[in-house]
Amino acid sequence: MSQALPAPFPPAPARPGAAVGQARWEGEGRQWRLVLAGDWHDAALPAPPAGMPVADGTQVGFDSTALKHWQPAFAAALWQLLAPLARGGVTVDMAGLPRALQPLLALSLPQPDVAPQRKKVAVADEPAPEPEWRKT
Repeated sequence: MSQALPAPFPPAPARPGAAVGQARWEGEGRQWRLVLAGDWHDAALPAPPAGMPVADGTQVGFDSTALKHWQPAFAAALWQLLAPLARGGVTVDMAGLPRALQPLLALSLPQPDVAPQRKKVAVADEPAPEPEWRKT
């Protein structure tokens, strides 16, 4: 089931002389990747493409090999981008992100139900017969 994404937050104003990070989405269908490069201080992340289904079976990964520097606010920006996707059933593969970001996002993002479904037990309409040892 697809879900509409909330409106993205407006981008933060860039500081004068600050290097700006670059990001672009790559992919199609249910396989997507966010490519990150440069310095991330106050830059905003791009919204997911309109063609990305926000549903079970969609996967998002990352390529941060060209990412040079990032500030803690970058983790918050990633969370704002990824939380609605995760709630919609999208699987987020954080292996391509910097190692310091992975546990922060893993703890804060919504997790899929991992508990197995309970089995329904058939219940008889009649009570069980009384055991023989109780009859004496």
